[in-house]
Amino acid sequence: MKDNIKYTTIIYDYKISKNLQNFIYYSLFILSIYFVLEDFILKFLPIPNNLYFLAKQFPDIFLFILYSFYLFIILTINKVKIPSHLSLYIFIIFVFYLLFTSLWITGLDFFAFANIKALIRYIFLLFIIYSLNLDNKKIINFIKLIILLSFLEAIIGFLEIFGGNTVLNFFMPRIIENNEMGITFTSVKAVLQGTGEIFGTLPYTINYSLFLLIGLCLWLFTARNIYKNLNFFTYIFGVLFLLIPLYFSGSRIGVLSAIFVILLYLKYKYGLKLFFISFVFLTLTLIFLYPFIPKEYTNSDFWAIFNPEYLENLKAQRLGIIEAFLSHLVNQDFIFGIGSDKSLVENYLWNNWNVPIYFGRIIEDVYWVALTIYYGYFGVLIFIIFLLSLYFLISKKSTIKKDNLTSNFIFSIKVLFLLLIPLNFVNQAFEVRTFSFYFWVLLGITLSYIKNIEVGIENTPNK
Repeated sequence: MKDNIKYTTIIYDYKISKNLQNFIYYSLFILSIYFVLEDFILKFLPIPNNLYFLAKQFPDIFLFILYSFYLFIILTINKVKIPSHLSLYIFIIFVFYLLFTSLWITGLDFFAFANIKALIRYIFLLFIIYSLNLDNKKIINFIKLIILLSFLEAIIGFLEIFGGNTVLNFFMPRIIENNEMGITFTSVKAVLQGTGEIFGTLPYTINYSLFLLIGLCLWLFTARNIYKNLNFFTYIFGVLFLLIPLYFSGSRIGVLSAIFVILLYLKYKYGLKLFFISFVFLTLTLIFLYPFIPKEYTNSDFWAIFNPEYLENLKAQRLGIIEAFLSHLVNQDFIFGIGSDKSLVENYLWNNWNVPIYFGRIIEDVYWVALTIYYGYFGVLIFIIFLLSLYFLISKKSTIKKDNLTSNFIFSIKVLFLLLIPLNFVNQAFEVRTFSFYFWVLLGITLSYIKNIEVGIENTPNK
């Protein structure tokens, strides 16, 4: 009798666990669709701005509830599978460090905790997804979904390119004026200034370019493995189809990162020789074309990086922040940081660095510097160690006996890891939802796929 009860309990627990796993998987699947369409959907809701702001927080609130509920259920039923205990422990130490130093320096400050949330809110997805024991079919479907969404955004981008302000205004998110809530969610400036920059359905052009960048990376490295009968010309067309709207987003770092991804792909597939030949050819081509580019594009577009005046403009923005930071590199205030309260940071920079007051407002445009100011050398060191532990974990998995798709998965996520370095010198990619969410999800499903290969589960096309 006792054995029957025990057996029934095991079956019941197993069903709860599997049902919960499916619920989480499909919730993340739906969120992946929702995040790229969120601002476009919410703009049509007849709600005041304060409720609009709260509505944008619901997905994150849902995820935090999901984290807690999942951990509670699983820890009482079964042992959670973790890709790396070391990485998890470092992450926990990092979170406690952020909370402790923020309480110590700024107290219970809402904006300080909001900044912490923005940085860490999706990292835990890596561990959640790995513990779901996803089969390869679900993993491939997730990859296909992200690629499909990137092409959807590219199509909308083309509509905005050819449709002009009429189409741009249709897709433009709701405008929230600074004097109402101190928060702006829109790319409206790009439209009013007539720069021709596009943003798909996303609130900023940088969000748009980063999402297309992820789609481009996945398409380059995995498309010919996961789509049967994909011929070479369709494959190249797909690359160009993503590149063109990325260029018209006006994001210089987005275009440079896309070039970097393509060059790394050539090196990965065809060796170092073709990498250098392509790099030299591309550089000479850009230099040759620059004199023929209309002047209006050399002032604000990708081509501005070749304009001598661009360097002077940078000194009043990101480069000026980096120069000021380097001149104050040895500073005891940065051992543990000064906290992430924006007003506190603005006053500190104004009083101690002798820089324009607006540097405090744009400090996160150079996110590595912002992290150091907020959380100190110790905080940045712990975070870098956490990232390196995951990168080396991925690199270690490169030694397993694997198929082409697994190899491409691994290399694509390593490329995204490398992009974290330059991207966070010119914007806050760690906080941008359309990069951060998909990056940590992709890392989780890549490790899950590798785990399946290691245990011999091969139920998906992999040639």
